Amino acid sequence: MRMNQAIERGSSGCAIFAALVVALVGCIGCGPEPLSAEGEGASSFGEPLRNRDWSSNGWSLATQQSGTSTVTLQVLGPPSACETRFQVSGGTSFVQRNAADRIDVSSASRSAFNPWTTLGNKTFSSRPACVTLDAPYDAGVPLTYQLAVVGRSGFGNAFWIAIWQLGQNNPYNVPPNAPSQVYDWAQVSSTDSFASAPALTAFAGNVLVVGRKSNNKLYVRSHGVVAGSSDPWGGGSWGSTYELPALPTGWTATGDPTICSAPSGLGYLPTIATRATNGGSTGYFKLSTEGTLFTAWSSISLPTGVTPASDLSMEIGKDRTRITGYFRATTGRIYQASATIGQSFAPFAVMFSNSDTFTDGPAATGGELFVDPAHMVFAKKTNESNDIRFAQSGQGIE
Repeated sequence: MRMNQAIERGSSGCAIFAALVVALVGCIGCGPEPLSAEGEGASSFGEPLRNRDWSSNGWSLATQQSGTSTVTLQVLGPPSACETRFQVSGGTSFVQRNAADRIDVSSASRSAFNPWTTLGNKTFSSRPACVTLDAPYDAGVPLTYQLAVVGRSGFGNAFWIAIWQLGQNNPYNVPPNAPSQVYDWAQVSSTDSFASAPALTAFAGNVLVVGRKSNNKLYVRSHGVVAGSSDPWGGGSWGSTYELPALPTGWTATGDPTICSAPSGLGYLPTIATRATNGGSTGYFKLSTEGTLFTAWSSISLPTGVTPASDLSMEIGKDRTRITGYFRATTGRIYQASATIGQSFAPFAVMFSNSDTFTDGPAATGGELFVDPAHMVFAKKTNESNDIRFAQSGQGIE
């Protein structure tokens, strides 16, 4: 199979390269594996999460600290969230583009979300994305509690990135302190402009930034992160921008891409997915990459008669080997399915048996530490304005 870009292999690059070769050509030393309709290994994780796997078997309102009381968490625009680290426990951070077109962040860790903090004065034209710089590492590695946030500028449509340190975690049910700035906004690239919102993940000592340009092609650029350093971002630098392979004939990327990854030591590669159109049809495609080499795109099977109305949101759960995807259909219902990373999704199924409908695409985060939930998804329910509902499996938001 053709490899689309070259890769530099240093002391740590060999392991990543070997993992990519396995993803590209299959199990080394094994016989050929039958291909599914998605063009991948026929085996998958199994069934979607069952209703009883989710706490309270339904959607709960998220809350936010306001003075000495709590109110319902409200987010402007489509929700965007990421798993974050707080000392010995995990948590979740929301980022939004506010009414003044600036970016805010609000975080929770076994608590209500803390009040919104505005991240500087720069203005943006898309919803933002975030990722913890500690994401590639398991518990026990020195953590920095730093968060990378990326948005698309209102001038020139370039991606800009800022680094903030999350506030101190507090006792159970007390929201974290406000974050503090580490690095102010800086351009991801002075030559690249985008038509989509950004997508972010952290993998193998790099932060990967993905976006769709006006030519409807997808691109990725990586910035190094130094593990164990008190200044992990400042010790790295930007690499080149790489163009992803073309989608299958007739399909055109649309909307905002998404990306997620498990810690690199497990041998799994990040997964990028995009919504795409072909005439009157809408679907999703995904591929694997470490940021410079790419597998071919494979289509994601959808239930008969179900049409996506949102971008796909993906997360890696606490077991680190399962990827779960979520989307909103034209009916307003949210569907989800899981798969072992790099393999085919099990059939998508609607979440819960009630008639709840939603107005925006969902935002999913997977827990990785201790009291984190195994899976968490946020969405805006129809007729509830900007209120945020969440569903979770396992421990997490209280």
